[in-house]
Amino acid sequence: MLDDDGRIFVAGSEEVAPDERTSIVRAFDAEGGELWRFAEEPAFPGYADITALALADGALYSVGTDGIMGGGGLFTVRRHEPDTGALGWRTATQAGRKGAYGAGITATVERVIGVGYVRDEDIQPLMVVLDPAGAIISETLQENPRGFWNDIVPIGRAGDLMLVGGTFMPGVINRDVIVRRVDANFAEQWSRMYEHEMLEDMGLSVAVSANEAIFVAGAVTSVGTAGEHKDILGARYTAEGTLLWTDLHDHPVAHAADFGMAAAAGPGFFVLAGYETTPDHGADVWVRRYNDD
Repeated sequence: MLDDDGRIFVAGSEEVAPDERTSIVRAFDAEGGELWRFAEEPAFPGYADITALALADGALYSVGTDGIMGGGGLFTVRRHEPDTGALGWRTATQAGRKGAYGAGITATVERVIGVGYVRDEDIQPLMVVLDPAGAIISETLQENPRGFWNDIVPIGRAGDLMLVGGTFMPGVINRDVIVRRVDANFAEQWSRMYEHEMLEDMGLSVAVSANEAIFVAGAVTSVGTAGEHKDILGARYTAEGTLLWTDLHDHPVAHAADFGMAAAAGPGFFVLAGYETTPDHGADVWVRRYNDD
């Protein structure tokens, strides 16, 4: 993530001991020099990560998951000072379930919105809304269809939001990509599901251009001579939800696990980044640019 001064913010996890990871955020200047590093181990040692960042009103926000005893998780949102990385506040919730997991985040002056999912007997999409001081305003679970949210970004001038993830109805449909537009009050404007070969598909990231062009990154399951494998998915939607085109990528030799992890929009183009499984290296970074002609 970049701010207006060209500073670069990245987040993820870091191994601190065998099979133990802690959440981490790092900041760099425009030339790549490190400015600061934030790390925080979870209360229960073992696993923590930060999956997404957002900037708003002079603050840096992060969302992720802290592991807890019994194999569950805490949906965790933090506010950081962009100049130092210092922790302003930390808010965590299980949303009344065994585990809650953070995936995407967006923020404005008035509120912070994180998305992910809960896992108990089933998997349900979760949206958590907080005020800028870290107090939870609402926690919303989607009862049906089941699934998860992976990303959320603003679209348009009226405060609308784009969400992307995976959705399924037990015994009815397999897991499909879901792309949804909601208004500022979270009322659904439209939803689109995309399935490739009636197997497991998922949307992992969404980007919106200045003219409300929508680009989705994800992965779909294909069936080949070697069996089932994941292919990178790129999909272009209009602001009204019309699917214009898709692009799939499968490594020509490995035919294994290829995932589109991140989408970005520029003036007249989109970028899709992810990784592909290769026979020589295990996994290679994969980046492709699409012109929006």
